[in-house]
Amino acid sequence: RGVGPFAGRGDASGRAQLAAALCLRDGLRCDGCGWAPAVEFYDPVTTGEEAEALRELGVGVAEKNDRGFYAVEGGRGGGADGDRAGRPVVLFMPHCPMRLYSNVIWANWGATAVDSPGLIVLGNSFLKYEE
Repeated sequence: RGVGPFAGRGDASGRAQLAAALCLRDGLRCDGCGWAPAVEFYDPVTTGEEAEALRELGVGVAEKNDRGFYAVEGGRGGGADGDRAGRPVVLFMPHCPMRLYSNVIWANWGATAVDSPGLIVLGNSFLKYEE
């Protein structure tokens, strides 16, 4: 389960998780250098109304389900213009299944994202998935 719906009644958990992601974005902003982290959102249950609200909040909405195969360098996260150069990528993945975490790691294994500048995953403890 990802962030889930956030616009309807009873969607307080989704709103809280979205608010946490936006606070993280705002906290990482560098006012002195004019840089702010980009936020891209994907959840398969996102409605058109929610997608529009996200765009109004300055959040990109991914149209395609990459099933966690999110390649930081050379993919959407890397950016062709180098605006992310030297900065870590933070993936906010609350309550996701282990398969999504595994796919993110696989997609970036051996890439500079796993080394430097860094790939930071905020989500469940991997210890919860021990077999």
